[in-house]
Amino acid sequence: MKSIRYSPVPFVAIVFLGVAAAFAAPSAGTDGQETSSKPEAVSLLGRPLYATPASGEELAKLEKELADARASRRARPNDPEALIALGRRLAALWRYNEAIEVYTNGIMRWSNNAMLFRHRGHRFISIREFEKAVLDLVK
Repeated sequence: MKSIRYSPVPFVAIVFLGVAAAFAAPSAGTDGQETSSKPEAVSLLGRPLYATPASGEELAKLEKELADARASRRARPNDPEALIALGRRLAALWRYNEAIEVYTNGIMRWSNNAMLFRHRGHRFISIREFEKAVLDLVK
């Protein structure tokens, strides 16, 4: 009898999704107002999820780190690690769609860089685009 081998990727993705759903972002900012007119994602229950990363000193720190990552990317345009760092800084600010765009641009340039697919796949999970996430994570 021929045995069937299953990939662990879908199982890991499902477990991660369950954890991510438990920690889903609130739809309004700390002052009760939506932080953007367009949500970053839609929850598994259909609720819009808006970018609400931080406030005060923590937000200033995250924005400085993003500015530093942008400067590093400009200084090292041929380094995919600088691009990955920029995408990670965007994601830290819950700007997942921008991070996906950054990783997509990197994939167009460095199509054999597995880490770009890994990071973009994780951001697809963040915005609940699971089929796209699986395709990237399998690569």
